[in-house]
Amino acid sequence: MQYSIEKSTLTSLADAIRDMDIRRNATTDPEIFVQHNFISQAISPTVSTIRAYAFSSCYNLEVVEFPAASYVGSHAFESCSKLSAVNLSTCTEIGESAFYFAGNSITFNLGEVTTLGDYALCGSFASIIEYGYNPWHFKVESAPALNLSNVTSLGKFALASRYVENVSLDSLTSLPDRSGWYYGDGSPFYSLYAPLSLPELTYVGQYGFEGYCRCMSSMIDIHGSTVSLFDLTLPKCSYVGSIAFSDAAIHELNLPACTDLGYAAFMWGAGTYDRTDVEIINLPVLSSVPQGAFTRCAARTLNLPGVSVISLQDAMSECWVGTVNMPNLLTWTDVAESSIAMYSRVFGQISVPACTTLSGRVYDRFNFTSGVLSLPAVTSIDYIDQRIKYNDQWGYDHGTLAWPLSSVYIGTSNCTLNSINAAAPGSSFVIPDIYVPSSYVEDYKVANNWSVYASKIFGY
Repeated sequence: MQYSIEKSTLTSLADAIRDMDIRRNATTDPEIFVQHNFISQAISPTVSTIRAYAFSSCYNLEVVEFPAASYVGSHAFESCSKLSAVNLSTCTEIGESAFYFAGNSITFNLGEVTTLGDYALCGSFASIIEYGYNPWHFKVESAPALNLSNVTSLGKFALASRYVENVSLDSLTSLPDRSGWYYGDGSPFYSLYAPLSLPELTYVGQYGFEGYCRCMSSMIDIHGSTVSLFDLTLPKCSYVGSIAFSDAAIHELNLPACTDLGYAAFMWGAGTYDRTDVEIINLPVLSSVPQGAFTRCAARTLNLPGVSVISLQDAMSECWVGTVNMPNLLTWTDVAESSIAMYSRVFGQISVPACTTLSGRVYDRFNFTSGVLSLPAVTSIDYIDQRIKYNDQWGYDHGTLAWPLSSVYIGTSNCTLNSINAAAPGSSFVIPDIYVPSSYVEDYKVANNWSVYASKIFGY
C-alpha cells in the first residue's frame, strides 16, 4: 500500500519528531538526527548536552537554539551547510569539528564558550558562491561578528576557513606551539579572513598565526577583486615564536610589548620571494635582534626603533624587505660570516642613521633594489667591498647577486677602513662608489686602506 503525504503534513510530522526526541530529553543521543534532511530548525530550552554527530549532515537545518546546552559534542553539526543562526548562549565547550563545514554565514551566540576544540568552527567556504565555469572564481559574503570573549583555549584550525566581520578573543592569553599545516597541527586562524581582537594575548607560539587571512585573500586577489588586508595589534604580546606568521597576510602588525622573537618569526609563505606576507612590522621595544629572527622576512617596511645592536648569526638572512628603519642602531656585527654570507638578502633601503660600527661582512651577499646604503654616523667599517659571488669553504657555489650595492654614503670625516679585500678562490667582489662629504674627499683618497679605492671615492 502506498501513501501520499503532502508537504505541509511532512513538515508537521518532522516538527512532531523533533519535539518528541529533543524536548523530552536533557541529552541528545549520538547520531540521533544524522542526515535527517527534513529538519530546518532544532530548538529546545531544556537540552543541556548535544552529543557527537547529533545533527551531522542535516543539510536543510537553518536554525539551532539550545540556550541551556553547556556542551556540544564532536561533529554535532558537521556539514549542516544551510545553517544561518546558532544560539548556544550558555555553552562552555564546543568539541572537535562540531561545526566543521557548516554554513559560513552563521550568526553565532557563543558568549560563554571557553574552549573550542580542533576544527570546532572550521568553515568550508560554503558561502563563497561559485560563478561562471571557473571553479576558482568566487563571490564572497561575510558572516556577522563572532564574540568569543571568554575563550581561553583554541584547538588547531578552530576558526579556519571563515570570512567574518570581526572576531573578539578578549580572554585568550596564549597560543601554544604547533607543528604547522603540513604536519596536521596548524594555527586556529588558518585561512580565517577577519579582523582579530586579542587584547590579553602575551605569548604567540610556533606557527601561531600561520596562514591567517592568506588563502581567502589569495583566492580573491588572483581574480582582481578588491581585498583589504587587516591590521593586527597585540598590545601585551612579549614573545613571538618561530615561523609564527608564516604565510599570513596582514597590512600592519603592531607588537608594542614584544621583546623576544623566535627563529624566522615572520617567514614568508608558499616558498615565494616576491609575495609580501606582513606589509608593515612595528617592534618599538625590541632592543636586540635574536638569532635568525628576521630570516626570510618579506615585509615592505620593518620598523625597529629600539634596536641598538645586531650581533647574532643570520639575523636577517634571506630577507626580502623594502625598508628597514633602525634609527638607534649603533653596532652591526656579522659574527658568523661563513654562515650568514651564503644567503642572499634583498633590501630596498636600510636606514641606520646612528650606526657607528660595521663589523665583519655585514652587507655581504645583500641584494639592494635601490643600490644605496647610507651611513651618516659610521666611524668604523671592516670591509667596503661587497661579495657578489660566493663559494664556501667546501667549494659550494652560492650563486651571484642580482642587484649588488652601487653606492655607499659615509657622513663622517674620519671613518676608518680596517681591511682590504683578499679575493677568495671562486668568489668575486664589487667595489661600490664611495661618497663622502666633499671637503674630505682628498683625505679619504690617501687614508690608510681607503687609498686602494681612491678612484671610487667621490664627494657629495
